[in-house]
This record gives sequence, C-alpha cells and structure tokens, in this order.
Amino acid sequence: MRLPHGQILSDTIEWILGISGSISYIAIIIATSIVRDEYSLQWILACLLAPLGALIRWQLSLRLNPFYGAKFPLGTFTANVVGTVIRAWSQMVLVRGVSGSFGVAFWAGGVNDGFTGGLTTLSTLANELDGVGMSVTGAAWYLGWTCFWAGLGESALAFPFSK
Repeated sequence: MRLPHGQILSDTIEWILGISGSISYIAIIIATSIVRDEYSLQWILACLLAPLGALIRWQLSLRLNPFYGAKFPLGTFTANVVGTVIRAWSQMVLVRGVSGSFGVAFWAGGVNDGFTGGLTTLSTLANELDGVGMSVTGAAWYLGWTCFWAGLGESALAFPFSK
C-alpha cells in the first residue's frame, strides 16, 4: 500500500530514510578512512556511484515508460537489462583477476556494487508491472521469461570475451 505524499506518516518515513541514508554514507566514509585496505576505496566508489545509477533508472522510467502507455514499463525494464549486462561484464573483470592492475579491479568492484546496484532493482519493475494491472502470477511469469531471454542474449554476447 502506498501512502499519499502529504500524510504525516509518509513525511516522517521520508525524513527517517533520508537521515539514516546520510548517516550511513558518512559512517562508510569514516570507516574507510580508518580501515585502510584495498576494499575501502571500492566502498567509497560504490557509495558515490549508487545514486548515479538510481538517477539514471529514474530518468529512463520517466522518458521510456510513456512509449507503451500503461501496458509495459519499458524504462525500468531497460535499466534492469542494461544494469545486468554492466554487472556481468564487471564481474567477469573481477573473476578474471586482472593481474597487477588494482585500478581496473577497483573500478570494476565499485561499478558492480554501486552503479549497477542503484540501476537495477526488480522491486521497482515488479511494482510497475503491478501498477499496469497485471496479475501477480502473470507479472511473475512475464518477468521470469523476459529476464531469462534477456540473460540468455547477454550470455551469448559475452561468451566470446570470457576466455
């Protein structure tokens, strides 16, 4: 159930989430400045890139969702597919273990955790599919099959580069 914006409870929840999110960011930056290891920089990069991914997802939804009207959330689906491709490629870079190149692993880890984490969210897509009037079962089947075929296509594209 979605609360209207003007209600006191809704405003209180927004404030609590905003303040706790800000405190979390500050805590991560403080913790990574105290604990200096190879992962601390990835955490900072992930924190910096996550809002960028979320903003891109929001803009894609605003600009692409109207193309199908109230039938399909194209923008959110596009954000999930593109984010999954980027996540797969950055994960491939991390798994390969680029020898001697901390910079590549640093950027791949930050992009994998931060940017694609903000860009891809199946909960938003599921919520929008529910909003267009699909039944829960229909939305689950639709989401499952489209993700399956998109993943299969991504795998076919990435396979030549995985050696």
